[in-house]
Amino acid sequence: MTVATELYRSIGRMAAKALAGAGATRSIAVRRSVATGEAVFPLSDIDLLVLVEDEVAASGAKLAKFNQRLRWVRLCTPRLQHVEVQSARGLRQMAKLDSYWASMERRTNLTLAGEPLSIEKTPLRRDDAVAKFGLWTEWFFPIALQLNSRRNIRKTALECWNAYATAEGMVMEPALRRSEMEASLRRTQPNIDVDKLSEPGCACHFVFWLAQRLHESRLPEFEALSEPLMFEATMAPLSMRRLLVVLPRADSPLPDSARARGAWPCTPELLHLYLEYKNPFLYWSLPEKLTQLGLEPPSREKFLEACRYYGHERFLTIPGFASPYLNSQGTRFNHIEHALAAIMTGRAPGPRSEGRIDEISSGAAVCLEYYRSSYDALRSRSLQLQDVAASISE
Repeated sequence: MTVATELYRSIGRMAAKALAGAGATRSIAVRRSVATGEAVFPLSDIDLLVLVEDEVAASGAKLAKFNQRLRWVRLCTPRLQHVEVQSARGLRQMAKLDSYWASMERRTNLTLAGEPLSIEKTPLRRDDAVAKFGLWTEWFFPIALQLNSRRNIRKTALECWNAYATAEGMVMEPALRRSEMEASLRRTQPNIDVDKLSEPGCACHFVFWLAQRLHESRLPEFEALSEPLMFEATMAPLSMRRLLVVLPRADSPLPDSARARGAWPCTPELLHLYLEYKNPFLYWSLPEKLTQLGLEPPSREKFLEACRYYGHERFLTIPGFASPYLNSQGTRFNHIEHALAAIMTGRAPGPRSEGRIDEISSGAAVCLEYYRSSYDALRSRSLQLQDVAASISE
């Protein structure tokens, strides 16, 4: 274990002790690089997974009080960033919904306070690895490009490889350390210049090449895109505004627009994978030029999987804990309810009748008010949606 890791873990323990003093938690565990021993001072963040008491998860007022405690702790712990808050029920459900997430979290978390954090071992589904590939390529990789962070570009490219290798059955479970991901890549793909993965252009070509290979092994071919295509979309069900920069091929030059704030550089193959395995709701926002290539609407079953995932209660505790912003929670439920209504009649859902997708609302100052005034009703709605989606799946 490195000196940096020892330092980070010591800081994490102090932060966990301060948070546990609020009496709201059952277990607090540190995740990822600090847990696996790969922390780099002063660049690594301290990410926590917090299991709260059931009565806290059921009470917006108690979560608001706990969030206030977290704000004070963060003032003394600047590297304390992503805090994922789960209930016992939510943790069990999440392990079943996302076996890739469960595999990583079960094997990397290090308990800092409270009872040992236990995540159920579930069979790893390769489709979940493709979904995780979609998450890395749609969210974390573009952010690294926008910040021009060579370190994070390399890290996220390796995470994409990890998800790809798992999806293709090259490994039984994803690697836990990025050094292991790099070693696996060097061993199995000797033609890839791993040392260049911190360069934006090389990293993009690599990630898009992985998407192309995943697409070839799983989905039918479609007509090629003749030239780059850019369009803005507010993506359901989370109502995130994005600029999609669709490149014709994996080796297409990376335009400057791909590094704009909120941009998502991708290829048609990557979009197709994302629709099928991560978020079918995006199909509602695609321009005709893309659908004419042969991208078929996602099936009823794919929408049902997405409703179960995006309807999970963990999204309710992202504001103020994992993110400083307040998303449009009600809009998320509107999209899921609309989709479930179609699914129950045996149809694949189409766009909502009003023909629009409500945009994100933000503001750190309103997070506490959200927990105090809106959370309880939204959680009740969330649990009802989870039960409906689960009954359809049975």
